[in-house]
Amino acid sequence: MEILSPAGSPQALYAAVASGADAVYFGGGGFNARHFAQNFEGEDMARAVSFCRQNGVRSYVTVNTLVSDLELPAVTAYLRELCALGVDAVIVQDTGLMRMLQSLAPKLPVIASTQAAANSLPAMECMRRLGCTRAVAGRELSGEELRALCQKAPLEVEAFCHGALCYSVSGQCYLSAVLGRRSANRGKCAGPCRLPYSLEGGGAARHMLSLKDSCLAARLQDMWRMGIGCVKIEGRMKRPEYVSGVTRLYRTLLDEGRAPTRREVERVGTLFSRAGFTDGYYEGRTGRDMFGMRDERVPEKYESALAFERACVDRWAPSASPAARPVDFSLVVQEGRPASLTALCEGVSVTVEGPVPEAARTRPLTQEDALRALSKTGGTGFTATNISCDIGPSLMLPVSALNALRRSALEQLPAPSFEIPWTGELPALPEAVPVLGRELYCIFSSVGQVPDNAARADCCFVPLHEFETRQREIAALRDAGVTLGAVLPKGARDKEFARVSARLAAARQAGAKKALIYNLGHLTLCLEAGLAPVGDIGLNVYNSQAVAAMKELGLDAVTASCELSFPQIRDLHKCLPVGLLAYGRLPLMLSENCPAANELGCTGRCRLPRSLIDRRGEAMPLLRDGDSCRTVLCNAKTLYLADREEFGSLPVHFVSLLFTTEDSARCAQVLSAYLGEGEAKPADFTRGLYTRGVL
Repeated sequence: MEILSPAGSPQALYAAVASGADAVYFGGGGFNARHFAQNFEGEDMARAVSFCRQNGVRSYVTVNTLVSDLELPAVTAYLRELCALGVDAVIVQDTGLMRMLQSLAPKLPVIASTQAAANSLPAMECMRRLGCTRAVAGRELSGEELRALCQKAPLEVEAFCHGALCYSVSGQCYLSAVLGRRSANRGKCAGPCRLPYSLEGGGAARHMLSLKDSCLAARLQDMWRMGIGCVKIEGRMKRPEYVSGVTRLYRTLLDEGRAPTRREVERVGTLFSRAGFTDGYYEGRTGRDMFGMRDERVPEKYESALAFERACVDRWAPSASPAARPVDFSLVVQEGRPASLTALCEGVSVTVEGPVPEAARTRPLTQEDALRALSKTGGTGFTATNISCDIGPSLMLPVSALNALRRSALEQLPAPSFEIPWTGELPALPEAVPVLGRELYCIFSSVGQVPDNAARADCCFVPLHEFETRQREIAALRDAGVTLGAVLPKGARDKEFARVSARLAAARQAGAKKALIYNLGHLTLCLEAGLAPVGDIGLNVYNSQAVAAMKELGLDAVTASCELSFPQIRDLHKCLPVGLLAYGRLPLMLSENCPAANELGCTGRCRLPRSLIDRRGEAMPLLRDGDSCRTVLCNAKTLYLADREEFGSLPVHFVSLLFTTEDSARCAQVLSAYLGEGEAKPADFTRGLYTRGVL
């Protein structure tokens, strides 16, 4: 099992290698999810990759942000540079980049970032189809879920073992982008989850979105036994001393096959923790105990721990000299012909010739003499592993001649090339689908919201579980001419898929035609149920290559990322019907934790508080994800575009209206406004990121 350590700076890279990492991950100046780390550019990147190679450590470069069409040439050039350096793998979130790399560099290993939300077997199968060889599982998965993935996943599974936890499912957080244009999907998260919030209805403001750091040191042997290929330490924004201490702990535990002592855990906690550690997600346990904040006071033991780790790194400094390449020598010294030496290294063979040996006047050349001379490869970058000698009797060849043969042979061996083949061939984009008109989709949080004029929408999506629990209302809508679709729960994973599949079959029987999916793991379920899958914003489709990837995976239509601007959506090559979210409270976070249960306790009958209040007094509604205990945090302001000229002329195939807290009458009013009949502008509204874009 590989130990993968973070390197947000050259010093952290040095610390990771010195402390026993098998591999390190780091980013360049752009296109990586830790934009504010020191990172590596130009010669620094080349030196970092070379340093890793010289010390037998694998280098993984993070290219794990969403990339716009205008940025694709720059990221392509960057990926070409990484291939020239011979990096061991790239970590990618954007499905468009995954598609591109299959053509541009088919031999470059691609790891699906945790931001890609490949948290189920079907999602991992999609990553495999997009060319990935490994996927990083979500930090919110339990140990049992990881075990099941390892048993059946079509690619290697990587899992986090230590470091910061996000309140939201990775890749499904738009809070930072909406509040300050700093997109987490673009590597510029401002960390608003670390701020205080309160629940509507009272109570002091607390850091109720700030999770403690994860520490799975005590679970390391379990993770090894279940077949996880790599355990990953989070922390590209952390100090080198932190990287040193945490890496060394996991290296020691894995090598010694044991659990940590309490003192060992306390030591890494002193380097960094948020009021201690948690293993809640791994144990399948959520709740208030998982939450905590960093104490900004600097205790004396913190400085002592940092000093200790600095000393460790200095003492265990890795070699900066290249690893020696193995070479086999074959010497032939026979009467009447020039002496010859053949050197074989990494499949390449060269033969050089020297003087004709003379008859020995005193002491003849022995095999021991030859072995001694040919073994002297120090400082050359080679090491002699096998030496064979064919030496005739009573012949003499000076040691200087043997040394000359050795030097000449090694000089003629070609320098090793680690460059990964680059075809330069971008994959073609399928033919565009003409935009001949717009369809109008309505997405409801409950059947009870569906208004009397719903039949005028092209499709009305209702929660999947209500096809089972509210069959009478569903039948009435169908009889009234409403075209129905099902909204899959955003966070559903493998353990829920049997029930989801049964409900999809019931939805199809009840007349549903389409299904709205937030995660690629749900795609196969919909296709098997005979429902046309429509991708929601959670798929983070950010460029034309991503649209093509969705088409090739089998989607019927897809919603453009809510972080794109109007011009960026306009310029997408739409080889698949593309739409946008045009109304509603944007889902900002999808979380496994329930604020009601954390703050008020859980009685088994959900009484989710209506809103979370931020420090400015804005009320952000809380919704359930289907009928699960996951929660969706929504924007305080309602997106409204019906009166925008750019919206009216935007070439998209469909627009979606998302209804969360509205009653049926309000839904009817909004639907009419988007049909061009009347006005329904909310009192407190936003144009979203379509007019502002993200940083």
